[in-house]
Amino acid sequence: MAIPKQVRQRMINVMYIVLLALLALQIPKEVTEAFLRINEGIEDSSVALGGITLGSIAAIEQKGANGDQLAVEYAAKSRSIHQSTENLTNFIESIKVKIKTEVGVDENGKI
Repeated sequence: MAIPKQVRQRMINVMYIVLLALLALQIPKEVTEAFLRINEGIEDSSVALGGITLGSIAAIEQKGANGDQLAVEYAAKSRSIHQSTENLTNFIESIKVKIKTEVGVDENGKI
């Protein structure tokens, strides 16, 4: 989208942005609580998948310990990938904590 050259059109665009911001502030509490419940479900499934992933990595390492050279390579790569995803997950969690602190979410997940 091009930036309009007319001052009037710029002002109208700014007014639309302000209107959208005001509408965003009027989100009901139930909607934000629904997002929190969805987040809890995602976290639960993430924990379950994390256990499955660690089991798969252990199985690859076991196969590598039995002498399969290809499995040794894949085990190293999978450990590296797992560490990268752990770092990303920790970064995302730190952002979520900051957002919850700013919004005012208590320990029970209530706003």
